[in-house]
Order: sequence, then C-alpha cells, then structure tokens
Amino acid sequence: SYSLYQKQGDCKAMALVVHKYLDYINLPNHLAISATLSYPMKMDYPTISSGNHMVCLYVPNDTSFVVLDPTDKYCQYPQPSRHTQSTSILLLHPAHPEFKAVPAATSATPTTVNLKLNAETRSGSITYSPKSVYEWKDLETHKNTHELSERVKKSMQLPNALITNITREYDTSIIYKGSIKVNRNNFLALNNTLLINQSFLPNPAELLTPKSSYSYHPAHHSYHIEIALPKKYKLTANSYIQLETDLYSYTYHTHITDDNILHITYSLQIKTCYYSPEQQAQLSDLQTLLQHDFNSTITLQ
Repeated sequence: SYSLYQKQGDCKAMALVVHKYLDYINLPNHLAISATLSYPMKMDYPTISSGNHMVCLYVPNDTSFVVLDPTDKYCQYPQPSRHTQSTSILLLHPAHPEFKAVPAATSATPTTVNLKLNAETRSGSITYSPKSVYEWKDLETHKNTHELSERVKKSMQLPNALITNITREYDTSIIYKGSIKVNRNNFLALNNTLLINQSFLPNPAELLTPKSSYSYHPAHHSYHIEIALPKKYKLTANSYIQLETDLYSYTYHTHITDDNILHITYSLQIKTCYYSPEQQAQLSDLQTLLQHDFNSTITLQ
C-alpha cells in the first residue's frame, strides 16, 4: 500500500495497515472511530463530527479488547493509547457496531522519589525512578552531566536544592541517583527545638497543572524522605492525612523511628488523564491545600 511504501500515513491509513495485518494472521480485530482527549466532542453518538481519530481494536473475546493506535509512539501494550484513554469509541463491526468505553491507562508502579538527608550537614542522596516513557525520553536526551542534573532536579520538583553527581542505572527501568544539598534556611535549631521547613521537598501540587491532563499516565507519585536527626527528638505532632475521592488519592505521614530517623512519606495518585471543568476545580482546591502544607514547618523537640 501507499502507507507501507512511504513508511508513514495518517491515523486512518496506519490503522488500516494494522487491521489488514491482523486479518492476515487470523487475529480477530475491527477498526474503530474515536475522539481524542483534546477534541471538543465525544464519540458517544454515530455522527461524522463526533470523531476525529481512527484506531484498530484487537478483540480476543466478547468481553475484552485492546486499543492498537499506531500513531502513539509511547503507548505501552496493552494499555490504551494516550489519545483514546478515558473516552468512548465506535467499534466498526460490519454486523454489530457498538460503542466501547476505553479506560484510563493505569500505572501500578508509581514514579518514586527517595531522599536521605543529614539534618546537620543538610546533604545526602537521592534516587529517582520515573515510570513515564515520555520522561525517560526527555531525560535521556541530556548527555551532559550538568544538564542531566538540572533536568532531574526539575523533574523531581526540587528548585531550591543542589543536585550533583547524577548517574544512571539500568535494570527493569532507568534509575537516576545522585547527591543533594539543601539550603540552611530549611533547618533551624533553636535551643531544644528543631524546625524543618518543608519547602525543599518535592511538592505534589506541581503535578496538578492543567498540562498534566494530557499526560500518558494519570499522575502517580510516591515520595519517601529520611532525615537523620542530630539528637533524640520527638515530633510535637504526628501527622497522618488521607484523602480519597473518585478523582484522586493522597496520603501524608510523618514519624520518627528508634534509630532517630525522621520519615516523611507521601503519595498522590490521580485516577484519570482527562479533567472535566468540575474535576479541574477539585484539583485546584487540592493544589491550594498542598501548596500550604508544603510551605509549613515540622517542629521537633
């Protein structure tokens, strides 16, 4: 075909190539029309204007299907493509056309950020493991060590920290490791009290910008911070927050272990890639809460 000869084509041409190939190897499949996330209409009514995209569906049985979208570079099989997730599509079965609801892509393993700090030197180590293929690709374009360190710092939402000595480790995923030093203003000792300003921590509020509604995966991040304390301190108040809605899940917890380590753990998971105006308002409220919390101070005595 023309698309095979040119090694390129639009969504219709490329979906047709996949469709014909699956027919050739006798795998059940159908073409389908969808509306992309940014399209103002939804494919929930069989009109030409309701859709602006075409994909192929692998249909192994009557109850399941896999979206095959050859225009999506980073789609991870069998996850739905970035353009079609959280939408509906029209399956073009010659005898029984029907609408199918496409779920959001899930991220069972979150992007993880781990920090280990010494409260006296305000320095330590970081480990960063991004789970987004988009982010891997972006980070891997930075071959210069300084540029990579700055990009990792930006990805981790650590604008006020000094990140150096970034190295890559390859296992089942890419892991970035390095050294960190934070501002002395974040640790203030007054008599028998230690005040820790949390503004140096990665703030999940930064994940809730409107552009994140067009990410491949819904935001899913896990943070673990360990701070070695110079002497035996106690938290003036143990913090445990858990917020659970249909749109997001957020937890925050602080505690001190017997080895005199302050642990700060928190996680944020958004359950969709597409935010309606009402949901965006909910996320704006959550963002305001997080901005306030992560500009507050932990008090130890």
